[in-house]
Amino acid sequence: MAAGTRASRDVYIVFGGSGFVGRHIVEQLQARGDTVSVFDVVQKYHDTPFYSGDITEEDQVADALQKSGATCIFHTVSPPHGLQDPALYWKVNVDGTKAIIAAAQAQGVRKLVYTSSAGVVFNGEDLINVDERAPTPTKSMDAYNESKVKAEELVLAANGEKGLLTVSLRPAGIFGYV
Repeated sequence: MAAGTRASRDVYIVFGGSGFVGRHIVEQLQARGDTVSVFDVVQKYHDTPFYSGDITEEDQVADALQKSGATCIFHTVSPPHGLQDPALYWKVNVDGTKAIIAAAQAQGVRKLVYTSSAGVVFNGEDLINVDERAPTPTKSMDAYNESKVKAEELVLAANGEKGLLTVSLRPAGIFGYV
């Protein structure tokens, strides 16, 4: 690699990097030779710099961003679909996303990739030829998707604000194990 090339590469932090989706992102970044760290409540792997914390606490998020030197965040944190606690979905998916956005902007992080859900546009009927322009239903199917809609709205509204570039991905049918 030419001198100076490495300095222009992103430094990644994966929020939820001990979970299923997050861990696969960590492994792919490592395989490419990128600098990556993990922020999570549980450390399951010891091959990556790790920051333990609560994503709803902006100061804990900011501290990890500062210490890691991250320039790009992958946000994969979410309670699993199907729980009976709507408040937990709101706390993690909405309040946690607010904290990540605020900390990223305060720390000068340039990029945020948010893991949303295809369920944010699902209204109970078949969706054919749908893209990112599809509107969200007036009423979400459940508390999980309602919280994902709100979090996605926050992420997209933050795009370009205070130097932060954002994107929201809507995967469907995530299954497997770590």
